[in-house]
Amino acid sequence: MADAITVGTETPWLSGATIGGWRDRGFVVIGVFPATDQPALELLCLSSVDQLFTEGADPLVILRAIRDLTEVPRLSLSRRASRSG
Repeated sequence: MADAITVGTETPWLSGATIGGWRDRGFVVIGVFPATDQPALELLCLSSVDQLFTEGADPLVILRAIRDLTEVPRLSLSRRASRSG
C-alpha cells in the first residue's frame, strides 16, 4: 500500500523535480489544477502525476481515486531499475 500526496499547482515551490522525487519514493501523486490554466496542466502531465483533477472536482471522487490508487502496491523507480537490470 502506498501513501498519497495531493498537490495543487498554486503551490509556489511545486516543480517537476519535486513531483518526481515523491514518485521515486513510491508516493501516489494527485494533481489539482484550474481548468483554464494550460501551463499548470502541462506541469502535472510532464511530471507524470498518477491522477489529475480540475479545481472544483467532487472531493469524494478525489478520495475514491486516492483509495483506489493507494491500494495497489507500488515500487519506487530505483527499486524498479534494480530489478530490471
